[in-house]
Amino acid sequence: MRTALVVCGQAGQDEADSSMENFTLEDATNLYGIDGWGAGYFGIGNEGNLVVKPTRDDSLKIDIKVAIDGLIGKNLSTPILLRFPQVLESQVNDLCNSFARAISEFGYNGRYRPVFPIKVNQTSSVVSELLRTGYKFGLGLEAGSKHELLAAIALNASPESLITCNGFKDRDYFRTAFRAAQLGRKIVVVIEKPFELVHYVALAKEHGVRPYVGFRVRLHARGSGKWEKSGGFTSKFGLNTSQLLEGIQELRGAGPVLEAKRVCGERDRRTISRASKRHSGFLLPIDEGPSSSRTRQDSLWRLPLPRRDPSDVVTRSERGGP
Repeated sequence: MRTALVVCGQAGQDEADSSMENFTLEDATNLYGIDGWGAGYFGIGNEGNLVVKPTRDDSLKIDIKVAIDGLIGKNLSTPILLRFPQVLESQVNDLCNSFARAISEFGYNGRYRPVFPIKVNQTSSVVSELLRTGYKFGLGLEAGSKHELLAAIALNASPESLITCNGFKDRDYFRTAFRAAQLGRKIVVVIEKPFELVHYVALAKEHGVRPYVGFRVRLHARGSGKWEKSGGFTSKFGLNTSQLLEGIQELRGAGPVLEAKRVCGERDRRTISRASKRHSGFLLPIDEGPSSSRTRQDSLWRLPLPRRDPSDVVTRSERGGP
């Protein structure tokens, strides 16, 4: 029986060897779906090994097997983690340049303000490389907790970059955001629950320098795709229209008038009444004033919060996904 098994095994090996002889690079590419996820950075070399092209330049490709064999030859043992920071740099450039072209094409007067959510990858080398590459674009960070906010404050980022605060926010989270604003960081606290605004207003009365504030609103419309079930009017994230209006009224009744600028918006200008009817998800001008005094993307609002520094502004920021 043992001999029979050996024979069968040898026959199977011969059949496999015969199949491999007819296995082409095109077959390997289709089998592993590299064209679907490689994005031009990964491919299969002439030797049948996985290759990486960190800059998408075919003349600058790395055979992964050869690289690993070389490291093992230097007495390094597997597993080995290989990082290619050029891929991050290429992706940041592609993203920001795409928005720059769209802004130019459609005559948009505002700016694209990219932020990287730290929760996606907390590895220091990854986040630092993204900030270095995105420095010229003003790339900032998104923090979903107090700990992530502390990490974001400590990192070297562009002075123009934003730190967007999302997630559950207790009093300590808000206090950290206010201290970061006092240190000169551009902090955007996104209000997602009505009680969060209470914390913001209470601390705003105690500090002359405050974080920017924004509202996340649950859209009545519903999208499609991966996040379809987590969006829409039944989403647990964000404020509904009545909560948004109540929040605005709370700001208006909180103290002296404060001028605020809209950083970005889903639409240029709407009125509160139209927002109520359509359940639209964006913060709107409260005091319209003369239309000639504002540009389409730089609407001035009047929100009643105490202030000492005339350069203080209140802004909104929104992010996709759940």
